[in-house]
Amino acid sequence: MNYRFISFLISLLSCIISYAADISVAVGPSFAFAPSSFQITLGDKITFNVSSGSHNVVFSSVPNNADQSLVSGTAGIDHTWEFTPTVAGIYNVRCGVHSGMTASFTVAGAAAAPSISTTGVSSLTICGGNITVSYSEAGSFNPGNIFSVQLSNDNFNTTTTLSTVSTSSGSIVVAVPSSVHGNTNYRVRIVSSDPVVTSADNGSNISINYSPAADYDIDVTPVGAVCTGNTITFAGTSTNLTNPSFTWMVNGSIVGTGTNSYVSTTLQNNDIARAVITGTTQGCNSAAYSQTTVGYVLTMTSSVTPTLVIQSSPAVNLCFGATLSISGTPNGGGATPVYALYIDNVSVAGGTSTYKEVSNLTVGTHTITGTLISSLSCATVQSVTSNTLIINVVTVPSAPVITQNTLACVTTPCPDVKYLASSVVNNIQWYSDARGILTGATSASYTPTVSGVYKVVVNVGGCTATSTGFTFTYVAPTVTGIAIQDTENEKITIYPNPAKERIFVSFAGGINKNNVSIKIYDNQMNMVIHTPYTQSVCKGGKAKACLCPGVMEIGTDALSGGIYIVQIYDADKLMVTQRVVILK
Repeated sequence: MNYRFISFLISLLSCIISYAADISVAVGPSFAFAPSSFQITLGDKITFNVSSGSHNVVFSSVPNNADQSLVSGTAGIDHTWEFTPTVAGIYNVRCGVHSGMTASFTVAGAAAAPSISTTGVSSLTICGGNITVSYSEAGSFNPGNIFSVQLSNDNFNTTTTLSTVSTSSGSIVVAVPSSVHGNTNYRVRIVSSDPVVTSADNGSNISINYSPAADYDIDVTPVGAVCTGNTITFAGTSTNLTNPSFTWMVNGSIVGTGTNSYVSTTLQNNDIARAVITGTTQGCNSAAYSQTTVGYVLTMTSSVTPTLVIQSSPAVNLCFGATLSISGTPNGGGATPVYALYIDNVSVAGGTSTYKEVSNLTVGTHTITGTLISSLSCATVQSVTSNTLIINVVTVPSAPVITQNTLACVTTPCPDVKYLASSVVNNIQWYSDARGILTGATSASYTPTVSGVYKVVVNVGGCTATSTGFTFTYVAPTVTGIAIQDTENEKITIYPNPAKERIFVSFAGGINKNNVSIKIYDNQMNMVIHTPYTQSVCKGGKAKACLCPGVMEIGTDALSGGIYIVQIYDADKLMVTQRVVILK
């Protein structure tokens, strides 16, 4: 083992350590104490630990009257001696077995007691704000010690801690709380935390006043979204102001002065309201005060008058046994509207849907209404009633029956003219499979001029019934020994057939009616009427008249009952030949 190197390290360590509180000294493992030189203070304890070798500890010299109780020691490993000096001075120790193994330590006298002095304050008259407290300290204070400034106006029976610092000697800038004011006998002192030491106070009374902070508050009612047209109230209050005054502004324009409130029913969405508050602050620093509030952005919701419009399908007439579909078009119902439907003042449906199907209505007239309860907070009324529907439930007519008959003769010779008759005589319309609806064929009988399947549809209040198709075979009649073959033109319609007082000729587009002429022959092929096309004034009944574009009326009052041949020409070109029966 390199004892010289170890001895060097121990000596180096002993040079570094010059002060300790309680201290432990190793005796060995080499022939040295570690540390071999150190300083302690009266009251500190030394522990000598023998870790190896046959060592012990004895005093070589001590101060006068010093304790030497360690002289009696037994050499050996794992022995421990404790020593607490009671006299200051220099102590020399050695190993009683190995005389060259020595150590020395100095015991200093007791440290001076720590103390604090308050040396002054920045001002003895304070109007709020800060105060600087100067102080000094002496003696030793432990690490982590804190100096605090205490304030009191009752000889420190009660105190207010204003501020704390960890520095030694100097000044502390403290803020005087606004709650501390209105007294002229305040004093300050400094208190440490470790150890606890309290200074004398500053020695003079301190007068503390303050100027309370001026403030204001604006209350808006109602809060949140407001319906347009409703009343909005702005109410202002102030704190610590003398003679406060409010000036009210909307979108930068003054709308009210001199009062602490502003009331309006005309504000609109996104209008910006604010107030300017003026007055004089209170306290020891009284001064003029003016403050403009942050703009209050209004959230306005438009007021809505709810409506409900109901409609039905069909709109007026309903065939008995059929389903009536009722729907509604609401406005202003909101997110969760509630609907109700009434038929003849009896509720039949309710909830969140405006659609309803009804299939059990009796024959007769029924009234239908609906109601809407709006969920909008800005509805001018919460509940509204819809329009009224009048529904006529109509009995479904029976289907007509078609029969074929022979026209009774009123002339000689008598042609064999076949016609079709409907068992239902009113509200009917004739159809053919070839031409569909037969224009003007609304009488109880119809004389076909071509073969085909014919039907009759009866319509009562929109409720229809259709006959079974009747297959008719057309045979051209013979007049004075000449067979007359009817011809058709899809752009020309002659009706009614049979006719009584008049017949009509209807021309579709594409025909130059300026070249049209109409010839009518009796059953002897004598021309009884020859007329060019003239747009007629067609009569509805006997009291009304209207222009009928593309329709020509031909009066038959002068003709006797019988069968007549109607031919229509375009200049010299024959376009249509058709038999027409005139009834008298």
